[in-house]
Amino acid sequence: MKNYYFKYLPFSPADRAWGLHVTAVGQSRVAAHEHYPPAPHPEGYDYEWPDARVLQEFQCIYIVRGEGVFETEATGQVKIGMGSLCFLLPNEWHRYTPDPETGWDEYWVSFDGDMPRLLLEQGILSPKQAVCDVGLDESILRCYKDLIDVVEADRIGYRQIAATLTAQLIARARAATRVDDDPAQKMLRDAVFYIEQNVDQPIDFERLAAELHTGYSSFRHKFKRHIGLSPKQYHQGEVQQCE
Repeated sequence: MKNYYFKYLPFSPADRAWGLHVTAVGQSRVAAHEHYPPAPHPEGYDYEWPDARVLQEFQCIYIVRGEGVFETEATGQVKIGMGSLCFLLPNEWHRYTPDPETGWDEYWVSFDGDMPRLLLEQGILSPKQAVCDVGLDESILRCYKDLIDVVEADRIGYRQIAATLTAQLIARARAATRVDDDPAQKMLRDAVFYIEQNVDQPIDFERLAAELHTGYSSFRHKFKRHIGLSPKQYHQGEVQQCE
């Protein structure tokens, strides 16, 4: 994951005709006590906590490490963290920020169009359900990574491809919130996902256990029983495979 990347996109009437068009994509790896956001955004998008902002479009933010707070008029101030996916809606007052003690890793996409506005009208996207606990879902993360790759490549037709990826992201997020996982299995899935996404980074497994809302000894015992290796051994094996 890059430490910081974003790009704002132009769009045309032809892009609008698809029913959904992407206006921006980005990602950030924010370390503990690092300034947020790490770099300024264009006017209308830029803000700093405790200030708030109002966008004219939708935005979908996915947190894959760390924790923080998220607030809209509909949700109030809520705690978000690893596996939280947050939908911002047009003309909605909002603000969010990572916890200074943890920082966070985030992916985000801004978009608009007749299709998401119809979903909003039908209640499929709702102000009161702006925060979804989807867990660390590989298919959702893949949508974000593909979005960034497509936008960076800047080839003919990339805006239409970005639109279809964003539609897929919305559908996958909707499906993930309906899954009734066994809590222990979800915790292990999230742990494996996190380890595999941070092969190039040292991992504090006690902090990871805390982010998964469990004690370290219980986390280690369950991980070794189900995976066959301790978390540290699993991480070392992933590192060796990448060398």
